[in-house]
Amino acid sequence: MGLDAAADDIEKTSLSPHSFAALVAGSVLTALWLLLSYGYLIKSNDSCTYLALHCIQSLNDWGDFFAGTFSPLAFVWLVVAVILQSMELREQRAELKSTRAEFAQNREVARTQATESKRQAEFIGEQTKLLQEQEQRNKAEDAEAQFNAAIEILAATLINYDHIWSFGFSDNERALGFRLESYRRDSDRRLIIAAGQELRQALRELKKRAEEPLRAVYPHDFARTYRVVRLAVDSFEPLEGRSRHLAVPLGLHALRGNMELLVHRAPGLQALMDNDAL
Repeated sequence: MGLDAAADDIEKTSLSPHSFAALVAGSVLTALWLLLSYGYLIKSNDSCTYLALHCIQSLNDWGDFFAGTFSPLAFVWLVVAVILQSMELREQRAELKSTRAEFAQNREVARTQATESKRQAEFIGEQTKLLQEQEQRNKAEDAEAQFNAAIEILAATLINYDHIWSFGFSDNERALGFRLESYRRDSDRRLIIAAGQELRQALRELKKRAEEPLRAVYPHDFARTYRVVRLAVDSFEPLEGRSRHLAVPLGLHALRGNMELLVHRAPGLQALMDNDAL
């Protein structure tokens, strides 16, 4: 226990000045009354000495002596007790008033702290929201950058390997073949769209002989191009919002699906795909 706490406990358990004064007054009155009673006992009987004990000979005299002596003292100390209790109650009321004021101040402090905590929580929530939005923007920008890089690589691959669309039947008859040279000066996106359109048109013509297997003239180059198409499709998946909306017309999924149709119809190409672990 600290010195301040010990001093506070002593102050709480000690008498107040008014209470101490009441006790001193009661004690003084008691002493004076006892002296007056003793003096009166001596003066009332000439045969009494200063000891005055032999003046009281019977039990009735003793009873009268104690009743006459201590009855006023009892009244005096009753008054003193009432005064002490009144003072104590007054002090308790003052202490309760001070305690209520302190509680009210504590409530105000707690309310202020709660308001400040709420404000801090709102600030932290706003900062967290801003960080999340920034993280989402960074993620979207990274996804768009990766997609644009994949599109650039795919366009370069398609224009450099535009001979991969040469397929024939088992009797060496030409089944499918087109070149993308006329789209060389177009943008990357226009080149990818054109490749998908050309392949879709060529597959429509192949439906007449849908049961016959195909033979890829350039299977290894086709496999490399197919791998790049799959990477471009994978980079499309994380796109969101406007970037995804602008990427949909490229038809990457349709291009991959149509290339898979060629793979399924060319047994040798399918074996090459499996070996390359695409």
